[in-house]
Amino acid sequence: MENKPLSGIKVVELATVVAAPSCGRLLAALGADVIKVEPPKGDPWRLVYAVIGKGFDELEDPIFDICNSGKRTISIDIKNPRGYDLLMELIGDADVFLTNTRARSLRKLNLDPDSIRERFPGIIYASLTSYGDKGPEADKPGFDNSAFWTRIGFARDTAIETEGCYPMNLPTGVGDSISGMALCNNILAALISRGKTGKGDYVSVSLYGVGLWVMGTMILRSQERYGAGFPINRERCNPTSTAYKCSDGRWVLIAILEYKRHAPVMFEALGYPDIMSDPRFSTHEDFWNNSAILLKMAEESFLKKSSDEWLEIFAGLDIACERLNSINEALEDEQAWLNGYLEHYDMLCGESCVISRMPINLESFEIPPSPPAPLFGENTAEILTGMGYSEQEIESLAADGAVVIRN
Repeated sequence: MENKPLSGIKVVELATVVAAPSCGRLLAALGADVIKVEPPKGDPWRLVYAVIGKGFDELEDPIFDICNSGKRTISIDIKNPRGYDLLMELIGDADVFLTNTRARSLRKLNLDPDSIRERFPGIIYASLTSYGDKGPEADKPGFDNSAFWTRIGFARDTAIETEGCYPMNLPTGVGDSISGMALCNNILAALISRGKTGKGDYVSVSLYGVGLWVMGTMILRSQERYGAGFPINRERCNPTSTAYKCSDGRWVLIAILEYKRHAPVMFEALGYPDIMSDPRFSTHEDFWNNSAILLKMAEESFLKKSSDEWLEIFAGLDIACERLNSINEALEDEQAWLNGYLEHYDMLCGESCVISRMPINLESFEIPPSPPAPLFGENTAEILTGMGYSEQEIESLAADGAVVIRN
């Protein structure tokens, strides 16, 4: 398709695992030519199936494909002088250089922002780190479960304290994907700016910084001035914005923001029509001082009907209410399929699975179905040929160990 928003934009991605590659995936979906540069043994995320569980191999690796579909890949040993020169040649012809390599390693290889931008002033250098560019922990390793979920306080303070409770099992790749989207936004802004000024730019985000941003409301509430005081126990939960167990053993979540408007309606549906005339709950301050009483009343009422019944009741009252679904149930959700939020993905092994679609929705451009991610080394010869290398020169690079070509 010639009308892709980023047609003509070339991205060189020197990145592994999820966060930065997910940014490259978004750019590729928008039409950029994303060339993923992998080390001689490949991106280690290609082998994550060995850790996560059964059912995966080279031809069935959707966990890798989610972040790398739509790209081309070349395997280069950038510590090899010829391989390094080849990488420089690729970057020199690119609009964006995308990396999540740690700063210390980049400096050793003269791939740091200053070195690259001095050599290629028009380049947009995009960096995704764990903890930011500055400070004593700038080179500290981190993943989303450590730098995003844990360091920002989410893993500890969103737990409901009960006897024998444990921290939640942190979701895989969620903070990575959010951070990749944030970096993609920065890159798009830099491309627009370059179109006006002709100058390149340095853009960066970190897992830690993005985590603090998305937790902005919680950051405020944790301060003494606004004092929620985390973590909280069940008795301190907001009765109009929490989960309740129903008669069928399922849970539903009520989400009310306008207390005076919707709380009376909610409690009338629960069998307490005169709640607002009760002096214990008539003002916002009284509501909070006696919220544990309201919570207990609501818990008893929710146990009298099934989750389906409560969903129907609150839908009729135009009050936000959802069942706590399993992830498996999301796969069958009609609303997700009708809006194109999920897609059937055909793998190289001949089988298919369901994957999430990227949150890109332009009236002028419809993202196509996700193609398979390239196999390791699959495009090396093709990319080199496109750069003007002869067959003999490509064979020489491979013989020297500068590149890996898939047989």
